[in-house]
This record gives sequence, structure tokens and C-alpha cells, in this order.
Amino acid sequence: MKISKITVLFFILLSILVSCESREAFILEEPFHSSEEALKTFSYPDWIEDITPKIEDGVYYPNIYERAYTLSDARKIYSEYIYLIEKYKDTYKENDNYYGWLKYTATMGLNLEAYETSDTLARTIEVLRCERKNKKYESSFNDMSPIICISKYYMGNKEYAMGFYDSMIKDNIDKLNPFMLHSLAYIMHLEKREDEARRLYDEVLVYQDKKYANRLVTSALEACSYYYKMGDYDKIIEISDTYLSLGEDPEDAYPHLYADKKYSKHFRENWMASYKQLTRYKGLAKKAKDGHFIEMTSLSDGIYKSLCTSYKGSPFHVVVIIKDHKIDLIEAFQTVEGDEVLDDRPFGAVDIMPKKIADRNDYYVDAISSATVSSNSIKLGVMDCLLEASE
Repeated sequence: MKISKITVLFFILLSILVSCESREAFILEEPFHSSEEALKTFSYPDWIEDITPKIEDGVYYPNIYERAYTLSDARKIYSEYIYLIEKYKDTYKENDNYYGWLKYTATMGLNLEAYETSDTLARTIEVLRCERKNKKYESSFNDMSPIICISKYYMGNKEYAMGFYDSMIKDNIDKLNPFMLHSLAYIMHLEKREDEARRLYDEVLVYQDKKYANRLVTSALEACSYYYKMGDYDKIIEISDTYLSLGEDPEDAYPHLYADKKYSKHFRENWMASYKQLTRYKGLAKKAKDGHFIEMTSLSDGIYKSLCTSYKGSPFHVVVIIKDHKIDLIEAFQTVEGDEVLDDRPFGAVDIMPKKIADRNDYYVDAISSATVSSNSIKLGVMDCLLEASE
């Protein structure tokens, strides 16, 4: 049967119209009319504690989220920031720190599943930012966009989150802070939009001249985890080699990834741990290409143990119990010997990551933003155990 050119043209035009109607059907949520209005809508998780940050010379010094070792520690730090946000709500315009508290808490709240609060804080920041500049609010991509998208998705508003991503974020992924990149890619995977997940993760291959190039190396860890899940082992090797080629010595890698800032202890520790973890992912990919890979549908029951270097160089020990051919329990812990020290940027990974993996019965889960190295230390330990259970 022959199809005329007119018929083909008709269907092309029809598909374009349907696509346009789909995009037009998405309507952005009405923004707050003012920061005062936004501040009245704040609500917080029910686990918030009544905790006052330490005070020195009349100035509050809350703890740093990343320093929280356990989930309980992280929640206590979150509660300190909520205390400050509430205490200065009526005088926020005169408080130079208030904007920073909102932004930090909106970002880190995602790790604690405080999605409703993060969404409200992010939208408040958008309005407050315009007021500071005496500009009228206009919806456009900014650093709060990923927080809104992720929050809406896990609040259950998946259709809105996908519409928001397509209209606000999709064409701006080259501007994303790497802290948010892997969480957005994970959502795309959950939605079976694998082409978009790959497009996001492949940003790690283009670090040159990026503002946050130093952070892309940890996003590369998450990309390797994803591509292992998808069975694309050559991509893992490509990503690993992209960074391993910069050299194991942090001082050799530093000019490529951190050129706009002074060399720091943080970069040194981050690079050394990331380098070792990328080497581990490359090793797993090579084993998989030789026919030795994780098979989640045929795990042998038993108790498996492994470990992997983390941020401070001290490994996370991992114990995985397989029961009825599924992950039954995961425990992660650190012990220190000699000059070793515990991670000081784990953000509760020791509690959060084992539960995430066990609950989903899957090693590919989203890492903790700002604690990607600690997250992948535990993840790689679990993957080693699962590989052993697959043989």
C-alpha cells in the first residue's frame, strides 16, 4: 500500500500540534505574591525537635548538615535551622543570614524527605530574590527549579513535576548544579524516561569550563551506578577513564576541576576517595563484560561482607543479609584504626543508604546530595556483596 506525501505531511503536522497542546496544557503553580505571604505558609516535618543552636557573642552558629553522622544527627541540625527560620521570621529583611538559612535548608531537606518544606522554601526564595532586586517575579529556570521539581515528585505530584521539568529544566541541564543532577536523573529512571536520564548523566563527561566541575566527579559515581544497572558497562569505563586520566594525585587533577578556586583540603579528600571509587566501578564493569555481574533475580541466601574507601579514607564496612533471594537487611559501619578518622561529611549515610537499598531491593538508589562519596562507599560495598551472592 502506497502512502501519499500529503498523508505523511498530515501526520507530521498532527504530531507537532499534539506536542504543542501537551506543552501548553502544563500550567505553572501560582507563585507567592510576596515573601510575607510565603512565610505564613511554612509547615515542617513532625519529627522536628525543639533545639537551639549554639550562641557565641550573641551570634547563632548552627551545625553544618554534612557533618551529621547519623540520621538522628541530621534531623537535629535541620531542627536548628528551623528554629532560626521561625525565630527571625518577622525581621527577616534586616537579617543578612536569613536568605542563606532558607536556601541551605531547602536543599538539604530533600535528603531528609522534608519535601513539602523544601518546596515551600524554594518558592519563597524565588520571590524573596526578586524583592531584593526590586524586580517583578517571572517564572524562569534558576537554582531553585530542581528543588521544586524533586519536591513535587516525591510529594506525589508526579504529573506536575514532569511538566515542570520539561518546561523549566530540560533545556537548561548544562546549568544544573551537580548536587541536583543525579536526583533528577534518578526520577527520570523511575519514570522510565531513560533517554532523559542518560542525557543528564552524560553531563559528567563534559566538565571543561563548568562552574562546578569539581563536583561533577562525584556525580560521575552516580552515573556509573546507573549505567551498571542498565548494563552499559562500556559507558562506565568511558566515564571512569575521563576522570582517572587526570591522575591520582589531587594536585594534578586540581587545575582541571577547581581552577577558579584555591586548592583545598576538601578537594584533596574528595578527589582521592572519588578516584578510588571510580576505579572500583571500572573494575565491576570489566568483570561484567567478562560475564560476572550482579543478577538480582538469582541471589543466593546468606551473609555477605565487604568494604569500600570513603571520604576521609576510612572504609565503610557493609554487611548484607540475603533471605528468600532478596535483600533482607543491610548494616553499614565504620571502625577507625591508627591515624584513620570517621567521615566528617556523611549526612546520615550510615542510616539512610542501607534502608534505601534494602527497601527497594536494589543497589541503584539515589545518593545523598553533598554526601555522594559516603553514599557510594556504602553502595559499592553492597554491590560487591550482591556480586558474590550472584555467583
